[in-house]
Amino acid sequence: MEQYLHSNKFSSGDNLKHLRSVEIEDFGGSESQQDIVRHLLESASILEKMDIRYSNDINHNAEKLTKIDEKLLLFHEVSSNAEIVLLPKYVKKVSDIFVIN
Repeated sequence: MEQYLHSNKFSSGDNLKHLRSVEIEDFGGSESQQDIVRHLLESASILEKMDIRYSNDINHNAEKLTKIDEKLLLFHEVSSNAEIVLLPKYVKKVSDIFVIN
């Protein structure tokens, strides 16, 4: 599936201009998933909030999780209006939530 999604150019036209919030479940941090996150942040001009819930695989790999978090921090510069909330698969306590705003 990765081979079909990987693209530097997505075509969404004006479809995203009214998008205010996004919830992404089971985020594994693949290049294609990161491309989609970046595209949404670039194209959804009034986006207010993006919740990204990591997959179990990422939750248990601290090194990979840190690398992905660092990339997503850079993506925030693309859309300074949007709050990005990074969540583990299952939130046990409030301190498990990481908010970029």
